[in-house]
Amino acid sequence: MRTLVLRLWLCALCWVPLLGNPVPQLAWIDLTYPFNNETIYWPTALSFNHTKVSESVTSQGFYYSSYDISASEHGGTHLDAPRHFYAGKWTTDQMPLETLIGPAVKINVSSKAKQVKFSHVTVKPP
Repeated sequence: MRTLVLRLWLCALCWVPLLGNPVPQLAWIDLTYPFNNETIYWPTALSFNHTKVSESVTSQGFYYSSYDISASEHGGTHLDAPRHFYAGKWTTDQMPLETLIGPAVKINVSSKAKQVKFSHVTVKPP
């Protein structure tokens, strides 16, 4: 029952301001964060790895810098396309951009997130 009440309250929070007012000015909120050694990954996933391949002057006298980057797909800000769960469905590159854009409510829970601890990871908000 508490879950139902919470869901209804969140729905009302989304729509009540729009009922009597003109549509508010829309703003883009970028939900991406960098992939680096602090990126949070699914507990069973491989973490971010950034390995230097070369960073020096070559035998021909040219400077050359190169790195290998690897990580699990389940880390940081990411998208699980429908194909992740259903054979034959859209892959990420097949998804229309319109399916990823829409109205939303921004709820700041960063103060609570600072308190969350898992068995092997402490959540650090950006």
